[in-house]
This record gives sequence, C-alpha cells and structure tokens, in this order.
Amino acid sequence: SISPTVVTYTSTIHSFTATAEWQRALVLWQQMHQASLASNFTAVSSMLDVLGGSTSKSAESVATAMFEAALRAKIFEDLVSAGPQKLDLHGYSVGASQLAVRWWLQMTVAPYLASERWKIGHEGEWTSRNLPITLVTGFGSSLATYSPKLRPALLELLRGMGLAAEMNR
Repeated sequence: SISPTVVTYTSTIHSFTATAEWQRALVLWQQMHQASLASNFTAVSSMLDVLGGSTSKSAESVATAMFEAALRAKIFEDLVSAGPQKLDLHGYSVGASQLAVRWWLQMTVAPYLASERWKIGHEGEWTSRNLPITLVTGFGSSLATYSPKLRPALLELLRGMGLAAEMNR
C-alpha cells in the first residue's frame, strides 16, 4: 500500500480548483494534518485557490484564517518584509496572491499612508498618483498554471476596491 504524502494531498486538493468544491478540499486538508503531514507553500497555495474560487462567505473566512496561519508559520515569509510600494508575487497562486494583496494593502500600505512620514512633503493630501504601488507577477514562465490568470484576477480585485489599476507589460 502507498502512504499519502503532502504531494498527493496537494495534488488532490488542487484538482478541486476547477469545481470550487472547497468543503471536499477542506476535508482532505484536515486529513493531511491529522496524518501529521505539514503544510508547505504549494499545499497552502492550492487550498487558497480552491477557497478563492467560491463565492461563499464561509470559504472566504476559512481562506483568511488559513492565510494568516501561513504567515505565522512563515510559509509566506517574504510577504512580511514587503515595503509599502512594491509586492513581489512571483510563484504565488491566484488565491494566495489575492489574499496577499488584501493583507498587504491593509497591514503595510494603509498604515504607511496614515503615518506622519508619508504626509511630510505631501501637505497632508494624497491621491492614488502620490503613491504608485507595484505588484510584480512575472510573465508566467515559472508557474504557467497560475500566471496567465493572475494579472486579470488582480486587476479585477484592485478595481473592485475602487483603486486605479493598470497592467504594464
């Protein structure tokens, strides 16, 4: 008999992305952890993609909690060091990227804009042109499965938040 591994669980979880069957994927996620198999970057990203494909508020809550747990576990360690003007999402899945952008805007960009450091030299006024931010997504050469969908998904997310966003080639 073959014992399941993180790779087999992750592959199966990822297969639910197309159908957005997040509850079934979550059962597998829980089984993986009950089998004492630790999450990794790919496993978390796959689960976040499945959760991100659902319109359910419950799925959104689970995704947020999972993303925050991954940050605490230093699975997405590079995001913590991001400054207020540039976020590098190379290698991140669509679901992980969307949560990372929301988190980064709230935890890094917003506090920077509210700080006195930002207001100095800007006379206390700002517009979206005052602090251009860059989301680096790459061109898809390293993650062909995710990257072609990533840019349009991030544009939709930012525009849905009422932010002026454009895609540079």
